[in-house]
Amino acid sequence: MKVWAADRRGFKTFTRLGANTELNHPSDTHWSLEALGVRPEAQKQGLGGRLVRPMLERADSEGIECYLETSNPANIDYYARFGFHVLSEVSLIPNGPPHVAMRRRVAAGPPG
Repeated sequence: MKVWAADRRGFKTFTRLGANTELNHPSDTHWSLEALGVRPEAQKQGLGGRLVRPMLERADSEGIECYLETSNPANIDYYARFGFHVLSEVSLIPNGPPHVAMRRRVAAGPPG
């Protein structure tokens, strides 16, 4: 409750964002790619792919689709290389950041 006491308006927005995110999250069986980041100076060296590929390979071998969310539309093309497609592109709160939900079907061949 310290967040609520420190910024009541911000806490209300934060809880609305969480609730709206949950409403948009798929309810079927899937794996979620939760967080991925590579420092800008280390990007474009294949590090992100080396982090993502093993998870996607395992998901494929188990026949499980994958899901991710990003607030940066510039990431869409990056994740599309691994077979993800856009499910929705919205803002979950008024004047909030974009929310892009992406899904990847089980692939027959090696990812990305």
